[in-house]
Amino acid sequence: GGLYVMGTNRHESSRVDQQLRGRSGRQGDPGTSRFFLSFEDDMFVIFGGDGLQNILKTFRVSDDMPVEAPQVTKALDNVQGAVEEKYREIREQILQFDDVLDGQRKLAYVRRQENLFASPEKTVEIFSEYNKQTVADIVKAQTDEEGSVNVEKVLEKIGQFFPPAAPFITTGDLAGVDQEGVEAFINVAVEEVFKQKVEELDQKAVAEGRPPNSLARSANRGSR
Repeated sequence: GGLYVMGTNRHESSRVDQQLRGRSGRQGDPGTSRFFLSFEDDMFVIFGGDGLQNILKTFRVSDDMPVEAPQVTKALDNVQGAVEEKYREIREQILQFDDVLDGQRKLAYVRRQENLFASPEKTVEIFSEYNKQTVADIVKAQTDEEGSVNVEKVLEKIGQFFPPAAPFITTGDLAGVDQEGVEAFINVAVEEVFKQKVEELDQKAVAEGRPPNSLARSANRGSR
């Protein structure tokens, strides 16, 4: 025969509750389902508010007396519907976030492919351009609405992103200089250190019998 399904609370989705009720019937035999709920269940406390408590006051029942009435069932259904709507909005927002991440992911893959299959010379140019973009972002982030640059913060960030170039830039070099001037000065120092590093690695590669452009070759696969 059928089953007797007893539920002890409402699920956040009415679909799950309906599935549980449907489990009461087996191979065409009718079954029975019954849910025993409490106004103190988390879902009803969080989303029900004072409305459910007002129902209890209306029926004037004691804490240990069961309440069975169409008004109560409808009120609980409304709360469950509100929960479903809330989670639907959350899922919709997560999907929007995922669309943003997907766009960023595709852009990252495109740039990755460009770096992997570019020539060594082009790869060095890409590195140099990334250096300039990073410097511009650092200086812009530390410039206020009046155009004044927080030199101390800029030097701190340069020390984090470009440690080899940091010793060649001092507070005195940037004091009183506007945003464009600070950016240009730092770019010169970073580019000079970058070129020295490239030359150093090339000399080491040649000494070891390997082809030059070792820095670029380590980043792309087309010249390996």
